[in-house]
Amino acid sequence: MTRMNLKVGDSLLLENRSTSLVSVIQRLRTGWLVKPHGSDATEVIEDSDLAIAYNQHQLRHFPCDLEAHSASLVRKLKSTFDAWPADCKRECLRRLAYVQALDRVKDEHSNLLDAANLISATIWEANRARWEQEERDAAIAERVTTRRRDGEACDDDPVMPKALKPPNSRTLTGWHKIWEQSGRSELALLPDYAGRGNRTPRYPVSLDDTKPDTYSLMEKFISDFHMGFLKRNLEVAYDLYKAECMNSDIPFVSSRTFRRFKKRRFSDYETCVRREGKKAAYLKFSVFETREIPDRPLEEVEIDHCLVDLILVDSNKRVIGRPWITVMIDRSTRCIVGIHVSFMSPSHLTIQRVLAHTMYEKDLSEFTNLQNEWPCYGLPEWLISDRGKEFLSRSFRTSCLLLNIYPVALPGRKPWLKGAVERIFATLHAQVFDLREGSTKAWNADTYNSAKRATTTLAEFKQILVEWIVDDYHQTPHPALKRKFGRETTPGEAWSTLNDRYGVRWAPDPQNAFRLTGELFDRKILPTGVSIKGCLYFDKAVLTRLLRMPDGHKKSWVFRRDRADLGRIWVLVDGEGWVEIPNIDGDIFQGASEQQFQLWKKQAKETSPQNEAITIGELRAAKKRVEQIQAAALTGKSRLKGAIRLAQFGYMGNVFSPVPGYEGGRTETALPANDLLPTDHGENQEHAVHQVAPEDSEHLGHIAKPPNDPLKFEDDVDLAAAELLREMRG
Repeated sequence: MTRMNLKVGDSLLLENRSTSLVSVIQRLRTGWLVKPHGSDATEVIEDSDLAIAYNQHQLRHFPCDLEAHSASLVRKLKSTFDAWPADCKRECLRRLAYVQALDRVKDEHSNLLDAANLISATIWEANRARWEQEERDAAIAERVTTRRRDGEACDDDPVMPKALKPPNSRTLTGWHKIWEQSGRSELALLPDYAGRGNRTPRYPVSLDDTKPDTYSLMEKFISDFHMGFLKRNLEVAYDLYKAECMNSDIPFVSSRTFRRFKKRRFSDYETCVRREGKKAAYLKFSVFETREIPDRPLEEVEIDHCLVDLILVDSNKRVIGRPWITVMIDRSTRCIVGIHVSFMSPSHLTIQRVLAHTMYEKDLSEFTNLQNEWPCYGLPEWLISDRGKEFLSRSFRTSCLLLNIYPVALPGRKPWLKGAVERIFATLHAQVFDLREGSTKAWNADTYNSAKRATTTLAEFKQILVEWIVDDYHQTPHPALKRKFGRETTPGEAWSTLNDRYGVRWAPDPQNAFRLTGELFDRKILPTGVSIKGCLYFDKAVLTRLLRMPDGHKKSWVFRRDRADLGRIWVLVDGEGWVEIPNIDGDIFQGASEQQFQLWKKQAKETSPQNEAITIGELRAAKKRVEQIQAAALTGKSRLKGAIRLAQFGYMGNVFSPVPGYEGGRTETALPANDLLPTDHGENQEHAVHQVAPEDSEHLGHIAKPPNDPLKFEDDVDLAAAELLREMRG
């Protein structure tokens, strides 16, 4: 066992013991007798224990008795040289040069003072030029830093460095004495500038809590006015404090002292909490760990909506409005895997369409001049969202269950947890939307009217959006991927690599995708059929069979409906799955959206007698009138404000690009909106990235393997949905 060379009187700092600081008393055969500081008891520390503590970096040796020194000197010796301010370190090194030179020649003189006189002048002449230059450089650097921090321009005023002079003989001998008593540690020579000065209060301090003094008034006015509800400027708080002191005949401090008191009394974090809120302070004074990127493509997918800061127009240069875009981005590859564009606020229909765009191959035939493909499609495993109503709805959660997707609703007001999709929106605006005429970020009532300057049509908007995704974003190296792949990697390359290695999950066929992700309703079957929001659905054979089932006429059946196609619904039958039921007025509602139906009803009410039900004939006539008004608005034949208002909801329900095999959509047409600048009424800006583990981790073993039989997969999904709904009722 290697033995440490200690001396009697040395101090040891052991971080792995309850009594960490001890003094060495005596050498024993296999260890040392030590005495904890502040105690008369003794104990034995074995050489093996010292060796273990030393090798674990839990032992510090001080070649002096710390218990015999002042608290200020002990604090210096326990500290680290690099932790002290730069001016203290420069002064410490100058003092060290003096005392080391004095220690070398002290035996050549009759007394220490004579040696100190000679050394003081010799060392000063040898190092004066270098030391003074160091002080000038430090003063210049401090001035530059201060002016940059305060936003002031640099000037040519000469700097005033610290004045240096050689120490007198008694000061030098005092430094030498402290240096030797501390075991010749340079830390003992550090100047304690912060501890200088008069520590007694300059102004009278009141001993009676009911009588304020200048210190309590400073704290009160800073807390109440600068950090309180009003959040006044600090100078305003000082003026109020000064006025109160003058009225109460209490001495007041200067504005500079007032600011320094505030800085000492309230930390920056406390100031931020009280002036800007806990969230702002949390973001400003916290660090966040970068989470690992998933391994498989589509293992974790983020989804969110954004109201685009760009006004679109139709082919006649009439304002349409600001579109909403919904984006799904894959965390493992940073690829945009799905997108939806609409002039309507986010809803379950939006999620339904963007999921369909994500799950199937993109048909980009309508877009021209594309240099690359968009190969990203498949079924997500984890779908990460904020806490918007559409993401917390029963329809969405059931859709995720049927598609074997795990939804993750992240905590509110934490957008940094879902940073990938948030940065996509910021990048899209910075690189694409903000550079085009009609950007609302440039809106100025006097100089720039975004609505009048808008020139981008919906078709152009979709073209530039696809070009940016396919030819720009997917082909540009992403910094987050460099940590995973160890080199500059583009999202397109990452998708190709991981897809070849792991593959993606399959999704149901396109028709089932819209059925499985539709809205849920609980309804009883009436003798006249099934009524859902003013629409009647009827199939005599199916409904009769359902009513004759056990308790079929009493139970509430579960129905699904596609809001973009009111021509049919589906009913969930135990043991069978989803059964389609057509609309009794299919000639009107086939391919019609819920918003179009509302417009027809409103138009029919304007011509029908008051307080009377709308007949199907009146609804047909209203539909024709609305279509005529829409056509007039699109062709520019009508300038009526009502025509623009009625045409607002003409477009709804289509996916961003055609889904192979899906024929339920209508031809996409851009229609004008009512307002020049639609109000943002629901853009979700809460985001997150908190990974929530599934309750049953066994599901993770097979989610990356597609089923061999898609039809069997569909049957399993229907049976699982029926079982889930029975549990929900129970």
